[in-house]
Amino acid sequence: MQNKKYIYWITFVAINGGLMFGLNMAGISGANDMIRGEFNLTDGRLGFVAALLTIGCLTGALFTGDFTDRYGRKKVMVTTAALYIIRHSDVHWLRQLCY
Repeated sequence: MQNKKYIYWITFVAINGGLMFGLNMAGISGANDMIRGEFNLTDGRLGFVAALLTIGCLTGALFTGDFTDRYGRKKVMVTTAALYIIRHSDVHWLRQLCY
């Protein structure tokens, strides 16, 4: 009985991982029009950008497990959140500088 619960749990986690990856891909496809308009991309270049975003997702997924094993899940999540905040500040500052 315990083994059956574990298999159900693993299946649940795998299904939700696939769902989250699908939602991210839908977000990327929803941003295509904005990306094309902002950077004046051709169809080929837009496809290249979308592929790079997907490769970035896959690369992040490959290395996240090693980082969380080494440093702990909470430290990795807090560091990631801090990097997002810093990156957002950079983008905001550059946008103010350029426009």
